[in-house]
Amino acid sequence: MDSDANAQDLRRIYDDYAGSSDPRQRRVAARAFAACIPAFIPNAGETPSPEPLINSLPSAGRAEREMAYRTLFARCHAFLTERRDTLGAMQDQMQRDTGSQEPGLRAQEALLAGRLDQVGPLVSEALSSADPAAVAALSGLTERLVQSRGAGTVDASSLLRARAVDAALPAVACDLGLDCGFQSLRALQLCAVEGLCDGDVAARMQARYGQGAVAPAAVDAERTRLEALIRSGRPLTVADLLPQPEGRPPNP
Repeated sequence: MDSDANAQDLRRIYDDYAGSSDPRQRRVAARAFAACIPAFIPNAGETPSPEPLINSLPSAGRAEREMAYRTLFARCHAFLTERRDTLGAMQDQMQRDTGSQEPGLRAQEALLAGRLDQVGPLVSEALSSADPAAVAALSGLTERLVQSRGAGTVDASSLLRARAVDAALPAVACDLGLDCGFQSLRALQLCAVEGLCDGDVAARMQARYGQGAVAPAAVDAERTRLEALIRSGRPLTVADLLPQPEGRPPNP
């Protein structure tokens, strides 16, 4: 489900899905809201505008990032006519609703907080939910898993593979139907906020790791492996996301 990807009015997407009984639809609403709030909320007494964000941009890549911010602002405009207290109430409601939060992000929060018993079920939910955006949201977890298993030392080959998995996950989400074009919501956010403006979403996410940090062939191999696993339809676990080296017990 990717109804927000190219929506010109993100507030309409929020209104359509925020009250749904389907958590996947509520996550669509949450993504639409988060693309706009709090990024474009002005200071008290000021008119909503993208200019403060644009004025803070560095000169390198400024034109592309400015265009991305202006496009996002246009799609967010209907949110910005609301009162601050109304937007605050909307935000509070989503924060109370765990179903509207990506299971991959909740897994990362659980891992960082030491709640290891929660990580596995959340990873399984993200990989088995038929929601490509949930798969993309797992990116970043795999390297943290390897680091958490290290007990003071981290195996270099495991770390490299984890980074390849993390770089592959957004590409797998694209393969599963997530809109990853250069005008998609995620592509615009990556350009505006992080300066990653070249290529589709998969290319921009891989660029996060820097040239040479992750071998493209390794990313492609993980992309093929993970897509096949998800399309198989069987329940998946952390061990499918990142197989353990031989001789080590599963964790978490």
